Amino acid sequence: MEPWRRVFREGIAPQLPLAALEAIRHGLLKHDPHLRPGATVDVGWTPGGTGIMQACAIGYGAWKGMQLTSATEIEMFFNDVCSRANQILGDPGACGAFINWFDGHRREFVFPLLLTEVNRAIAVAAAPAGASQGPGPDHTMSVLAYDEEHPEDRQESPAEDRH
Repeated sequence: MEPWRRVFREGIAPQLPLAALEAIRHGLLKHDPHLRPGATVDVGWTPGGTGIMQACAIGYGAWKGMQLTSATEIEMFFNDVCSRANQILGDPGACGAFINWFDGHRREFVFPLLLTEVNRAIAVAAAPAGASQGPGPDHTMSVLAYDEEHPEDRQESPAEDRH
């Protein structure tokens, strides 16, 4: 398993509330320009004065999903999540693998891969207490975009049926 994926799956995702995971998922699906690599949070001029303009994946989840509204709150949340992830993984620099991966690649590459992990984390978080903890560590789920269907879900009409 790639280091970024292990850090997200085992260190970051378990700490994120379902609302934060859902917000990240939504941002990834719509390619929200406010979800961006490169900085935890960016502040700038908004119609209501200064405010949050953009955030990284963890910061975006805190901003859009947990309704944190100040850069300080988002930075503190980000730092807490990364610090706990490093502790969970037993490596003081573990979170860097995820951060460097997210910040070091184009959105077109990162977003679909992260979406797979976010969907997995949502499935695990939404599972009833005592239920299975989701797929095994080397399993990834296939996620479709809206209005897309699996080929095996298509129904053949009787005229197409060739027995």
